[in-house]
Amino acid sequence: MDRVSQKKLEDANTRLYAGGEETMYGTASAKHIEGILRKYAKQVYIRICPRIEETIIYHHDLVNIPDIQPPAAFDYRIIGMNDISLVCQIFAVDIRQLKLRLDRGDRCYLGLLNGDPVHYSWVQMVGKHPVDDAGLEITINNKELWIYDCRTAEKGRGVGIYPYVLTKILRQARDEGMVSGWIYTTIQNISSQRGIKKTEFNEVQRLRALVIGQWHMSIKSK
Repeated sequence: MDRVSQKKLEDANTRLYAGGEETMYGTASAKHIEGILRKYAKQVYIRICPRIEETIIYHHDLVNIPDIQPPAAFDYRIIGMNDISLVCQIFAVDIRQLKLRLDRGDRCYLGLLNGDPVHYSWVQMVGKHPVDDAGLEITINNKELWIYDCRTAEKGRGVGIYPYVLTKILRQARDEGMVSGWIYTTIQNISSQRGIKKTEFNEVQRLRALVIGQWHMSIKSK
């Protein structure tokens, strides 16, 4: 059980034994308290229940990169340490982790729509890349890149930002002499799969992992 879920259960039990749950109508009934405990128990079950997750691996040879037009009022740039906080405007992230990525030599492509940050995609070109959902760590070969941790804010979805940024990443990589590009997503992320296929990546493998809470163990892939 993770700390957040454990704390929720402890708080609910504390209120129960203290004489009931306080609401705008006064002390709650036992039935209401039971409902609260059931809700928290369900959240804990979802978090720790063993399950199988599947990750799709895609490859691009950097030869045929489609020409995808950007949406209106959209621009992008590679950002450094001074601008890394802009990523937090798109999604809640650990700045310390992002700084470690930049120190490793990773690139962050930041997308702006009407001047507002709405998208980011990360690229790693050296070292070992952790495919966390698959429970694997992959050594990056010479002249290849791995695209990972891509996200588009709600206000930037549905206009083709993701595939456009992917093509710009691939073109820059080709111009720099790279010959191979990789990207991956989970089987549940249909929108990501669509964006990846638009840039003519080819599916090459599916990796499976046993997941319990935050723990991932790679198992035999298809």
